[in-house]
Amino acid sequence: MKKKVLILVGLLSVTIAYGQIDFGIKAGLNTSWIRMDDVVTVQDDIEEYSLEGVSNASVGFHGGFMLRITIFSAYLQPEIYFSSTSGEVLLRDVYNYHPDRSEWTEELEFNRIDIPVMLGYKLGPARIQAGPVASILISDKADLLDFSGYDEKYNTATFGYQAGLGFDFFKKLTLDIRYEGNLSRLGDTVKIGGASFDLDTRTSQLLVSLGLLF
Repeated sequence: MKKKVLILVGLLSVTIAYGQIDFGIKAGLNTSWIRMDDVVTVQDDIEEYSLEGVSNASVGFHGGFMLRITIFSAYLQPEIYFSSTSGEVLLRDVYNYHPDRSEWTEELEFNRIDIPVMLGYKLGPARIQAGPVASILISDKADLLDFSGYDEKYNTATFGYQAGLGFDFFKKLTLDIRYEGNLSRLGDTVKIGGASFDLDTRTSQLLVSLGLLF
């Protein structure tokens, strides 16, 4: 315990002596899409539908706060922001039960809180960065079918990673371009009546954001 305290005190001393702490705000756009590893087939009496992810990107937005702790050329940047993401799922009427609507797409919309912790290195005005991100689902609009007893279950928390490049202008204005991949499922199961089916649904996105440090 004493060693941990001494290490923490030492890190704080180095940060105070040689580091810089900046607080900031950020906002931007993100393009997201949904990946489904397998085609899922759901059935209700004589109707049967298949679900699969669509690679088309949907545009959303994000905005929130960041804290940058810089020591020499390295920095740690935890962030918290609201993010609106979406994606499309392709549905097919397997037996063509409804000839006028045998195939169509539905958009899934998710509102969440993202908490990335980026570790980066500054190369002049440019930066390279990567780190983990936790996402907390706060609301969704993702009912794909109106079957009686049909229900989709989405995980309230997922984990992933972000990596990309950043640029600083006039020391206070920042631009970040990142790719985000997901390490855990967004969708867990599809339930029809009393039966449950695995739904391995994951989201990926590209984020472009502007920030201002104070």
